[in-house]
Amino acid sequence: MNELYELLENISRVLWFVYAMALLMFYYISKKYYGAKSSLITMIIILVSNTLMLGYQEVLVWYIEGSPGISSMVHFTWFMGFASFYLISLAVLYKVHKAENVKISTLGQFTGVSFLVSGCLQLAQYAEIVIFKTNVNMKAIYTIGIPTLNIAMAVVSFGLGLLAIYYLHFNKKGLEGLKRWTI
Repeated sequence: MNELYELLENISRVLWFVYAMALLMFYYISKKYYGAKSSLITMIIILVSNTLMLGYQEVLVWYIEGSPGISSMVHFTWFMGFASFYLISLAVLYKVHKAENVKISTLGQFTGVSFLVSGCLQLAQYAEIVIFKTNVNMKAIYTIGIPTLNIAMAVVSFGLGLLAIYYLHFNKKGLEGLKRWTI
């Protein structure tokens, strides 16, 4: 378990850095091209959410290592806590876009779906362990699914940022070629 936790922790830290770099790219793009506001909002929400979840994870791991005999409390705080983070982040994503009267970009839509699926995976894993008292069916899906969604979100956000910068500087039409992507 320690090796898996260390691997996931290292992946989380690398992803935080990738999110931060993508945020900087979209900040730069939004200064050059006003239409990139949705992606900037999305990256801010991703980075803040990810930072809060990293801190929450650190606290939970510290607590789990200090109190090994309280598994039901740990399962509740772990799975329900992370499910809450994902679903609250999803709500904030859509509320901020609505409040700013900004159309949700492709990145925002992808992020919203990722938050929803991640939150549902957390809830399903909790239900299997606590309600059904098993850890067979969802374990592989959960163990692979959450990191895969987080890696996909980082790759998509960083990739769209690079693509937008390329179009902004090297394409004669600027970001016009990316209009269908709604940067």
